Amino acid sequence: MIRRILFYTVLPLRDLFRLRSATRLQVAIVAGVCFPILVLLALKRGHVEELRRDLATSPTGREVKLYCSNDGEFFHLDSLDETAKQLGQVELMIPEIKRTCRLTSVSTQSGEEIAVDGVDLIATLPGDPVLADLGADILHADELGVVLLSHVAGKLDVSVGDSISITAFRGNDENEASIEMIVRGVIPSPRSSLIGYLNTATLQKMVIYVRGGAVPEWDWQAMNKAIVDRYREIMLVAERIDPLTQLDINALDRLGFFVEEITDLSKLEFSPLLNKTAKSALIFYRIFKAGSSASDLEEFVETPETITGVTSAGDVAIPWSTPRMVLIEGKAYRMIGLQLPKEGAWLRKYFKNPLLPFSEAGDPLRVRSVDGSRLFMEDLVHIQIKDGLTVSVEESSVQTKPKGLLIPPPPPIPDNVDAADHANSQSPDRQETVIAPLELLLHLDSIASGRAEYDANARAFVPSVPTPSYEEARAYASSIDDVLDVVERARGLGYGFQANNGRIKEIQDQDHSLQLLVIIVAVAVFLFGVLTIVAVLVDSTDRKRNMIGVLRVMGASSYGIFYFVLLRAVLIGLLAGGVTCLAGWGFVKIFSFDLTDAINTNPGWESAISAVVLPSDLLLIFLGSILCCGVGAIYPAWRASRLDPIEAVIEGRFR
Repeated sequence: MIRRILFYTVLPLRDLFRLRSATRLQVAIVAGVCFPILVLLALKRGHVEELRRDLATSPTGREVKLYCSNDGEFFHLDSLDETAKQLGQVELMIPEIKRTCRLTSVSTQSGEEIAVDGVDLIATLPGDPVLADLGADILHADELGVVLLSHVAGKLDVSVGDSISITAFRGNDENEASIEMIVRGVIPSPRSSLIGYLNTATLQKMVIYVRGGAVPEWDWQAMNKAIVDRYREIMLVAERIDPLTQLDINALDRLGFFVEEITDLSKLEFSPLLNKTAKSALIFYRIFKAGSSASDLEEFVETPETITGVTSAGDVAIPWSTPRMVLIEGKAYRMIGLQLPKEGAWLRKYFKNPLLPFSEAGDPLRVRSVDGSRLFMEDLVHIQIKDGLTVSVEESSVQTKPKGLLIPPPPPIPDNVDAADHANSQSPDRQETVIAPLELLLHLDSIASGRAEYDANARAFVPSVPTPSYEEARAYASSIDDVLDVVERARGLGYGFQANNGRIKEIQDQDHSLQLLVIIVAVAVFLFGVLTIVAVLVDSTDRKRNMIGVLRVMGASSYGIFYFVLLRAVLIGLLAGGVTCLAGWGFVKIFSFDLTDAINTNPGWESAISAVVLPSDLLLIFLGSILCCGVGAIYPAWRASRLDPIEAVIEGRFR
């Protein structure tokens, strides 16, 4: 069986070699059928690639400029990765950050200082196509380096490796801050533009500073701006001989205040600090503004003077904040904010220690022991406050960690301590009490709510600067074809956008149209090739009727004859496919050759034809050639296998 299969396989090879002139003609016919398809496909690809070339080589070809969404959502540096995932095939996303700064250098020749004002510093990230196109994509992540346009570098008389100083300014504030940076690159530019490029994270720190925040790692202090602290209660104190009247209560009620007399002085937080006379001579009122629920109190926008101004009693309004647990020098204390206004100086005589309450003026970073024996903040604590570790809140209700003073979660309960015992040990009755200016407690409240932070360098509480947000960002799709998908996702997410999607859509439409044309022509040519193969092989088998008859008489089966004719056609397809691929490759090389590199005459000559052949195209044509011959050989092979051997021998002798 194997010998017969081997015989039927070798026989067509011998026949092709024996009739090599006819074989060459048949190979040429099949190659002539397949070659136009390959050329047409190459021209189609070349035309589309020529249309795409400008976009593919341009740094803005893959760029999609995004604008904040319709619902007011802005871009944040720490959420760019998440936004890129939502947009799909995005390779890089850079927020549009720009700051105008002053750049200063020292001349290497004269030694004089050179300053250039009004330099626009633009945000960049490693892989930025704009800098990559200019050959200056050399800044590493968070690197303190700058890339300058040649015009700026020329004005500063600096080159790559030199040091310059960058100064940022705050709006109307006269404050300014500088930092030294190394020039990492210089971009040649014919324009006289004052432009430089900084890493996005570096530039965002400058934005934070300009908006009033601190940059601790650069020792840049926050803006010296007072915190607008909000309190929710006022403690109104009057002598019993001159209490609030009903008219006073009604006046406060008309202003939206609720008045509640504190009859049980044991519930008063600082009652242990009062002397015996105070408990009989003073009357205390709680003034508050109810919120949406009984436990929710609105913040006061009115000053204490507003309260005392509508009452006729000789009372004192003291802003109040609920005492809180804090850590001072690693030890837990219960801190009470007690601060008397000037008009309340007469209240001091009712305290066991008249000097214990703080006055309005002074540094808020002061804490006194209950007996007034020492001021914590004036000796040991002031040394530690520079590291931002002095006072930290120990409340489970705090969900976020502020930037200045640390606000950690409660320490874990040891395994060998019962939870109830631990809670009792942390109760106010078991904690040592300290007195602080109310301002300090309000500052800590502001820190806990994210409205303030502690600037360790300036030793001051300052308003917190929210994470900078930006209205625009540059997104770069993974490829030109992915731009349309990114645009559609951006539209779905509500972002405004600007991109070359119209041009890319036009190119894709042309590509699809030309692809359809190639398919129609290829199918027509393929059918023509099949019919041509059928005609050629029918004529060839007719000429071999005598040989086929002899083979049948000698014992060849009809299946063997079918296999012989079909295999011979497939071998012709293999040869024709190889010839077509070589011819197509040569065609592309010839018409894509640029004479500018070969000769000096007529420089700038370019081929008028653009053709591109991919390996997949060559493989497709090669397989198509084999398929064309195989399909075209089915009928001639079946016809030859059905010949009567005796008639074929007799008829073949007289042909």
